[in-house]
Amino acid sequence: MKQNGSWDSKSDPFGDFTIIFEAAKNNIKILNYPVRYYARKSGAPNISRWIDGLKLLKVCWIYMISDI
Repeated sequence: MKQNGSWDSKSDPFGDFTIIFEAAKNNIKILNYPVRYYARKSGAPNISRWIDGLKLLKVCWIYMISDI
């Protein structure tokens, strides 16, 4: 990763994709663990499915075209 964190942490709203892409780029083994998600008991979610999904697609696109 670049100095002061990720290669472009401002474009990755959650930081997940930056960690995964950098691990893959540096040949670090990525493990897959099953996770169970449950319905929220109260309150509304803090993310928007479509808006934040598009932001994550943008992160994928930036990483794919970058020479990092």
